[in-house]
Order: sequence, then C-alpha cells, then structure tokens
Amino acid sequence: MRLIAKITQTRRDFNGRFECEHCGWVNETRGYDDLYYHQTVIPMMVCRECGKTGNGPTTLPDVPAHVIL
Repeated sequence: MRLIAKITQTRRDFNGRFECEHCGWVNETRGYDDLYYHQTVIPMMVCRECGKTGNGPTTLPDVPAHVIL
C-alpha cells in the first residue's frame, strides 16, 4: 500500500487514504505520522482485495521527529 492523501491530522495521528500498487484498491484508515510508520508499516499493509503487500516507494512524515507537537 502507499499513502496517497492525508484527510485529517491531529498531532501525529491522521486519517489517510491508501492505495494498493497492484490492483488500485483505495482504503481509508488511521495512521501515525512517524518515520517507522511511513517506512515500515505502510509498505507492509496487506490489500483486502488482492492480498498483496506493497513494495513501492516509501513516504516521510510531515513533521520531523525532534518537533514536539
């Protein structure tokens, strides 16, 4: 899966729109805006439609880790 848009964000918690790189299925779910989530969790999300995990490009958090929100 890959993050295509953040819908809302409060501190580091966000609701986002994720898309499967393989079949194009779009899912809206919650996420956390830190490096671990962007680099590890999002690429390993399993698509409910095709059952595959993503291996596409990873994203970076909007707010750097040293910034306190």
